[in-house]
Amino acid sequence: MLVGFEFQNGEWIERTPPMFRHLPRPQRRMLFLTQYNLCAEPDERVLLKGCHQPLAEHFFDAIRQSIPKPLSPVSSRLVFCPRSSALIHAFLSGDMHATHAIACNMATLPSFEPAKRIYRLFAKENPGMMFDASGLFLQFVYEKICKRNPDKNVYIECDEIIIEEAGERVLSVVPCVKRVDKNNPKGVEEEISRAWKRLAQNGTRAVYLVFPRNALFTRHIQVRQPHEQCARVKLVPYIISHSVKEQ
Repeated sequence: MLVGFEFQNGEWIERTPPMFRHLPRPQRRMLFLTQYNLCAEPDERVLLKGCHQPLAEHFFDAIRQSIPKPLSPVSSRLVFCPRSSALIHAFLSGDMHATHAIACNMATLPSFEPAKRIYRLFAKENPGMMFDASGLFLQFVYEKICKRNPDKNVYIECDEIIIEEAGERVLSVVPCVKRVDKNNPKGVEEEISRAWKRLAQNGTRAVYLVFPRNALFTRHIQVRQPHEQCARVKLVPYIISHSVKEQ
């Protein structure tokens, strides 16, 4: 299950996980860019401008803004890196095919930072920025948890986020890109079954199954086994936003 955008057959195609496809396109773009920005390095992030323009244009705008102006052959940073110069000029000309060809023929990463960003977008069979949707959501939730828990040891182990305090596993957080309906929880029975196994195997106090929030899933759902007085497994709706305090 992929999310992002790629260049195919002369046009930019945007990919969205099935659970988000009913949303308006600007909202789908915002969800992707919000996750991308939190996970990306500061100099790799893009500006969010309403998301009415294609995803590719957000990245292109960020690259254009990072290129010194005026761009000329006498720029000291480009004189010593002709490969960067050729790649940037092809990109600025709007010739996607030429940019793709130059990037793919480069044996190594160019030295000039704007050229590096172009290279990362174009030096592949299908230019673009594609991610595994589950992996991106996992990293997004991890970054949020780290910001909210600076005093705890937080790390990723396979497909779950472990929170340790004083050497003890206090919580396992398992992000899942799946639509949850509070009126029909059978759709996540497999995830709940795996959560019970995690509790039995790794000694964690509790497991939170984290899903993107939707109109039919706005509150935590506690899952108890018959012999338990308190729930050790919870289904948690997660808002994909910039705010750390909204969850």
